Amino acid sequence: MMTFPRFMGRVIIEGKIEAKTGLHIGGSKEVLEVGGVDLPVVKDP
Repeated sequence: MMTFPRFMGRVIIEGKIEAKTGLHIGGSKEVLEVGGVDLPVVKDP
């Protein structure tokens, strides 16, 4: 019989991530429409 460790609590990890190359966020579609948006990006000026 296998025994597994018990969950004792939560661990909060905080930090900053810097992307050295391009970063894709989100899923992919099955098809891309002609003239459709490939990767929409929302920017906060």
